Amino acid sequence: MFAEDTTVYCVSDTAEKSIAQLNSALRELNEWCLINRLTPHPSESEAMLISRRNPPAIIPPIFIGNSTIEWVSKSRLLGMTVDEKLTWTPHMLELKKSFAKKLGLLKKSRFLPRNVHQDLYFKVILSSVTYGLILWGSCCNSDLFQSLERLHCRAASNLVPRAFPLKMGGAPLPPSREKPWERGWAARLIFNLPKDMASVDVLQRAQLPTLFIYYKSAIFICFHKAFHDRLPVTLIDLISKKRATNYSTRTCASLIVPRFSTRYMKDSVAFRGSVLWNAVTNNCSALTRNVPYRDLRLKLKSLANFNEFSFKITSASTCNFRKDDFVYT
Repeated sequence: MFAEDTTVYCVSDTAEKSIAQLNSALRELNEWCLINRLTPHPSESEAMLISRRNPPAIIPPIFIGNSTIEWVSKSRLLGMTVDEKLTWTPHMLELKKSFAKKLGLLKKSRFLPRNVHQDLYFKVILSSVTYGLILWGSCCNSDLFQSLERLHCRAASNLVPRAFPLKMGGAPLPPSREKPWERGWAARLIFNLPKDMASVDVLQRAQLPTLFIYYKSAIFICFHKAFHDRLPVTLIDLISKKRATNYSTRTCASLIVPRFSTRYMKDSVAFRGSVLWNAVTNNCSALTRNVPYRDLRLKLKSLANFNEFSFKITSASTCNFRKDDFVYT
């Protein structure tokens, strides 16, 4: 039997209490392994103290049996790099490097058919980039996120938009009238764009959503699942529904937005998801219904307030999310 990516964590008010609880849990785990003839490997284990505060000068050791575990400031967990401050900056730096290498392979594979080229990006490369986006998308380092957007924009130079192909003359052609021989011309005509063109304009020309749209869609769908009790209890607890009243029949679809006092809470999924949910469902209550998620994604893409929504606010309320420059108090 071989077990990997086993995680043991303890939550407490201080680092000393957490370390004491963790040592107690690892002592029991080591005894269980010996009884069941399993061999733990302390040399392949890591310990990390996650806290917004600075770590103590002397951190007590963590033991598995008679061996100590190394303290680290970041660690790889289920395909994501978690750091001790939960800033997700190390993960985005590694993701940026990996994304650039994969785009290099995409550029070298131009000899492949166009549909294979598109599937390679959408089903392999882009899916690996957006993995865990709901977590690392809240990274406060906006420059890193924009650098990923620029890489996403580079990929548009190798792809053909599926919805609006072009003829040789450059006029839009409906998908039903598209001919096989015209697809090659579309690849040459659409993406012959200047290097100084803005990333947003390139993505609009290629009919590709930005990574920020993917991020908002992931948050909204997660809260849609939680709203209909389709997630584990620990994630359903992220949302708090407002109680229905006789004065408003729309209140029951709104969520209570948690108040924040720190940047950490402001960038959390619980806060951003509640604000986004109220902002979108305030103008389109049909999105609260139990519908297939493919239809939900298509509906979100067609909503102007969803595409234009941003999280640049200072405080929160649950009503009237209509103006981008409105300060919620």
